[in-house]
Amino acid sequence: MGGSGVSDVAEAISEYRAAWKEAGHPGEGDVILRVGVYVAEDMERAVTEPRESTMSFYDRIRQGLIQTATSFGGERRVRRAEQMANMTYEDALEDRLIYGTPDFVAQRLEEWRDLLGLSGVIMEPNVGGTISPELLDTSARLFGQEVAPRFR
Repeated sequence: MGGSGVSDVAEAISEYRAAWKEAGHPGEGDVILRVGVYVAEDMERAVTEPRESTMSFYDRIRQGLIQTATSFGGERRVRRAEQMANMTYEDALEDRLIYGTPDFVAQRLEEWRDLLGLSGVIMEPNVGGTISPELLDTSARLFGQEVAPRFR
């Protein structure tokens, strides 16, 4: 979801679906969400292990928005950069990321799938790109063994 929260994504999906129908396409149109997902055996590890990497990602997004503020959509970019400058890690965990235990991750994926009417999800396992391979292996294993089977 990058720099957007779930409410922003819901609004964009609503606009997409309205345009889809207006164009005369059948159905609702597929929506696949790309979201940061990190799974650990306990909530404390799920939150602390990816923190530094994740916040470096959001800082890069904010810097990019500031640098491109004079281009198309500049005012909107400045507003988003300002929002992100004040965003805490806890804010990101609330509505931009799905980090937690297998049970928490499965529940949150289900909630967002239903809320947004998703056709699918693309898991971003290494938000920021600096989470260690060992931690990523554990997260992927837990996701594959304990979360994914709930959605088959």
